[in-house]
Amino acid sequence: MNSKRITVLVLLILTGIAFLEGWLGIIPRTGGKGIHFSPAWDPDLAQSKSTERWSVPAEGVAELAVEADSAEITITGGASENVEIVAEFTAAGATLAEAEELLSKLKLDVAVEGQKVKLVAGPVPNVQGRTKVERRYTVAVPEGIAVELNITHSSAELANVVGGVSLDAAYSAVQGKELSSDIQGSVSFTSLNLTEFRGSLELEASYSTVGLDLVDDPAGYDVYVEAAFGAVEGGLALERQQERNTLIARGVVHRGELPIQILSRFSTVKLNLK
Repeated sequence: MNSKRITVLVLLILTGIAFLEGWLGIIPRTGGKGIHFSPAWDPDLAQSKSTERWSVPAEGVAELAVEADSAEITITGGASENVEIVAEFTAAGATLAEAEELLSKLKLDVAVEGQKVKLVAGPVPNVQGRTKVERRYTVAVPEGIAVELNITHSSAELANVVGGVSLDAAYSAVQGKELSSDIQGSVSFTSLNLTEFRGSLELEASYSTVGLDLVDDPAGYDVYVEAAFGAVEGGLALERQQERNTLIARGVVHRGELPIQILSRFSTVKLNLK
């Protein structure tokens, strides 16, 4: 078997693995509001809940950094004078004592490092048997503060964020609405959906779906998409060129001042102008 056939075979195997991972639930799938990464709560389990709050004046803060594993994150921009974080923890166990013991291991981990506020939601404690943990973080960031988001097996929702966004997401679901930001980063095995987006985007995507609804702004967009072993869909009029297994789609909308660059493999990219 020559090298070309071996390469094609390996690619087919990788594609099959990616499909099975998504089908079997390794990749989280959205349903209704939010996303669920584990089975529904067993009604027979005892539950214990707690809420923690944290706030710091925005003066002197330039960046919010979030590192999360198996958590739900909501980040909302606005005119607030403080960076505010609310953490909601829920633990369940066969007995109330077991649930409370598990809950006691869940703490809000946030610190100020120079001009950066850093929120960490590390791997959940080792849970065995009929135990379960959920962690939800709601963050308010004033205008002009950049956001760095590094998540795994998590969900994230961003709204009205004006500062720049740096994104690194794996096995996750990310939604953004009304973002006027420069966004750059990478996603893998992830669903990324940006609606009412007015900004520039530089993204690498693998085994993912990327949906982008652009605001029809006079400044316009300069769009360039590479889709290796993937697809480019949507209503945005783009010139298309096929180079072996890679589709290149490009086009300029209005003045073309905002660059949109997406380099993808084994992914679906959908672009629309609203």
